[in-house]
Amino acid sequence: FLTPFHNYADEAIADPWIHYDIIKSKDGSMTGDQAAQAFMNDHEVVVLWEDVAFSSQAFIDAGSLKLNAASVNFGIDGATVVPYITFSTSTLQEGNAVFVIRKKTGDKTIVWSYNIWVSAEEFELSNWTNHNYEITQMLSVPLGFNRDGINDNGSFYMRLSQHSAPGTGESAPQTIKVNRPPVMRADNAPYYQWGRKDPFLPSCGDTLALNIYNNSNKKWHSPAGYKINGKVTSTRASDGATNDHSTLRDTHEDYRTEGIGFSIKNPHDICRTGNVHDWIKGGSHPYNLWFATNHLIGDAAPTTTPVKTIYDPCPPGFVVPRKTFATGFTVSGGARVNVTADPATPNDLEGLDNLNLVEGKKEFVWGWWFKRNSSDTEGQFFPAFGTRGINGGGLTFVTARAFYQSATLAEPRVPYNFFFYHWWSRTENPTLSSYVVTLYDTPRPSRVLPSTVWPSAEQYGGRLGVSLR
Repeated sequence: FLTPFHNYADEAIADPWIHYDIIKSKDGSMTGDQAAQAFMNDHEVVVLWEDVAFSSQAFIDAGSLKLNAASVNFGIDGATVVPYITFSTSTLQEGNAVFVIRKKTGDKTIVWSYNIWVSAEEFELSNWTNHNYEITQMLSVPLGFNRDGINDNGSFYMRLSQHSAPGTGESAPQTIKVNRPPVMRADNAPYYQWGRKDPFLPSCGDTLALNIYNNSNKKWHSPAGYKINGKVTSTRASDGATNDHSTLRDTHEDYRTEGIGFSIKNPHDICRTGNVHDWIKGGSHPYNLWFATNHLIGDAAPTTTPVKTIYDPCPPGFVVPRKTFATGFTVSGGARVNVTADPATPNDLEGLDNLNLVEGKKEFVWGWWFKRNSSDTEGQFFPAFGTRGINGGGLTFVTARAFYQSATLAEPRVPYNFFFYHWWSRTENPTLSSYVVTLYDTPRPSRVLPSTVWPSAEQYGGRLGVSLR
C-alpha cells in the first residue's frame, strides 16, 4: 500500500501543485510567486511523441508548446501566479500526444508528463450490468481510441457507374452512402502498464493486412528527439521523419533499484524487472496505484468503483474500472469460456451460447459484440487490439487478442482483467479456438504487460465531466 504517492524522485509528494512539490517544499522561505518563477526558470515543456490518424501534419504546432505564468486570485499561500502550459494547433487531427515537463539543464530529467487525446467520437456513457447485477457506467470507447480516418458521421460515400453492353458508351453514375463498419482494422488505442499513467504507442492496425501478428506501430514522431526502441526522430512528421518500428526498450533491468520515480522520468519506456512480472524493484508491489484506498488483492479486493489516483491514465471524471466490470459478458460470470469450430464450418461454433453476445452479431470480426445488459439489442463492440510483449515491447496478436485491465490485482503481480483470444490453430487438423475470460483465470498477464484500458465513470449517475472532443 503506497501512501503518500511518489513523485519523479521517488519522494513523497509534498503538495499537489508541482512547482510547490519540486521547489517550495525544499525551501519553506520562498513565497508562492518565487516558487513559480523558479520552477519556470528551471524547467521547460516539450512534446515526447505524437501521432495522427491520417495525416503527416502533427496537431501541436512546432514551437507553440510553452510553460507560462497565469494570474490567480484564489490565494494559494499568497501566490498571485502559477505555471501553466499552452500550445496552439493549426490542423486538429485525431490522435494521441504525450508532452513532458523536464529540467532545462543537465540530463534534462522529466518530472511529469501529460497525455492529450483528440478524437472525433461522439462520446457517450452506457450502463453495463455485471454477473452480480452491479451497474458500471462505461465510456463508449477504450481509452485513447482513434478510428482509421473515416469520421463523417459514421459513413462515407461511394460513386458507382453502371455500364451497359461494352462499346455502347452508356452509363448511369450513382452516389450512395455507405455506413461505416463498427470497427476497421486500422482503428487503434494505446497500451498501458498496470499502475502507470502514460500511454505507449498504438498499433497501426492495417500495415500488414493479412498478418494477424501485426507488428507495426502507428506512425509517430518525437519533435524533441526522444529515443523509442533506440531510434531518434528529431524532426516533425511533416518533414517525413517518422518511426514505425515495433520494439520499445526494456530499460528496467536487474541492476536497477528505482521504483515509481523511474517510470515517471521515463514515460516513453516499457519497464520491467529481471523476473519480467513487475516494473517496480525492491519487492514493493503497491496494490493501490489505480485505486487509492485499496490495500487488498484477490477475492478480498473491493468491487466498488475505484478511487482515482494521480497515476490513473483516464481523463477527469473517469477511472480504470472495477474488477467485475465485464463479468456479465459470459453466462457463468467469471469462468473461462471456450469456443471452438472446424474451419470447414466456421459459423458452427461450439460453446457460443455461453457468451452473452448480441443476436445477429455473433461472428468474431476483429472483436466481439457483447451485451451490456440482458435487454441490450445493440451491444458493445470490443476490439481485439492485442498487447505489447513483455520481452522487447513488440506488438502481438493485434486483431486476435485483447486484455482490458481493471484497477485491482488478483495476485501481487497479476491484475484482474477482461481477456479474450481468437485464433485458427496451424496444425494438420486445424481448428478455430477462442476463449473468453471475464475475471482473472489463465493465462495470467503480469502487470508488466502493456494492454488496453476501458474507462468507467467515477460516480454512477454522473456526467461527462470534461469535453473530450
